[in-house]
Amino acid sequence: MDIDNLRQEWKSIEVPPCKEATRELERKVASGKGAHSLRDRLKRISLRLTAECVIGALCLIPLVSDHVLLVVLVSAFFVVMGVMHAVQYRMLSRLDLSAATVIEALGMVCRLELFRRTRRMIGLTLMVPLMVYMVMSFADSYDVYMLPCCLLGLLAGCVVGIAVNRRTTKLLREMKSQLACES
Repeated sequence: MDIDNLRQEWKSIEVPPCKEATRELERKVASGKGAHSLRDRLKRISLRLTAECVIGALCLIPLVSDHVLLVVLVSAFFVVMGVMHAVQYRMLSRLDLSAATVIEALGMVCRLELFRRTRRMIGLTLMVPLMVYMVMSFADSYDVYMLPCCLLGLLAGCVVGIAVNRRTTKLLREMKSQLACES
């Protein structure tokens, strides 16, 4: 069987209309852009965030001589969040949608979403007092003019965090809707 016969057979397969997500996935596959699975995209986000936590902890080395307590607290925060992102990556690696039933896969995705929400709440709970302490330490040690820079950095970090959270939420929602479509 040659490639033209395979294409004709592929086009002749009648897919029952399910939802817009199925049609969108068909368009991505037909266009040849290479649709990455949602799970793989979530794994890349988790791996990237784990790497950012490691880099963030390493970037604190120059501050050790001036702010020992601050470096210890921020490093502990990065370690906790890095471990949680690595656990989420591991959960995503174990998520085998092809071997599980739809109900089991949907349950795994819901557990993943619950873990992500728990991780986000722990991160926010730890981050807020840590950021206040960090801003006060920098403004006190360096100069009052450092305060606007700290606040701009805080704002930039919040914007990036919100963007990553929205993307992750969107991907998990798409994954759940595709699984719900199959059941």
